[in-house]
Amino acid sequence: MTELYESQRRMIYPQTLQSRTIFGFIIGTTVVSVLIGSLAKANWLAINLDIATRLPPPSRYWHIFVAATGLLIPIGMRIGYRRHPIVRRVFNAYLIVFLAQIVSELILTPVFLRGISVIIGSFYSVFRLVQLGQGQSWIKLARQPWWLRGYLWGLMVVWTINLGRFILYRWPIMLS
Repeated sequence: MTELYESQRRMIYPQTLQSRTIFGFIIGTTVVSVLIGSLAKANWLAINLDIATRLPPPSRYWHIFVAATGLLIPIGMRIGYRRHPIVRRVFNAYLIVFLAQIVSELILTPVFLRGISVIIGSFYSVFRLVQLGQGQSWIKLARQPWWLRGYLWGLMVVWTINLGRFILYRWPIMLS
């Protein structure tokens, strides 16, 4: 048992689960979002951030589903598996990125209108997909439970659908 724990401690964390990468991504995405928002607001970029009136009504059920599967369950798993360093590391990284996205959207949307949340959400969804893929592979190498890998795959499906919604429905409105 201690041999398995020692081998897990020595495993190198995937890049997207490392604090330096996470905070670099958050800072970089915020800077790029502010830059894009500023250029669009000054009409130097052909993106219309005022898309609120042209968006279809939001799907209340989708937002509840994403909040439950993408935020509440990971918080519960983080709390429940606090003594498992690998599971804890995956969910800490995931939750930091998720919460950073929420905070940046709450701060930047009033400044740059609703369209900035599409830009921010697209960046974060792509990063989260890479993060979950690396976390899933790492959990497999660390011989963690199969259902945990399955849950991470499920989260990847949720965020792929979310990214697809941005690409198919939100980006065309902003670019028209």
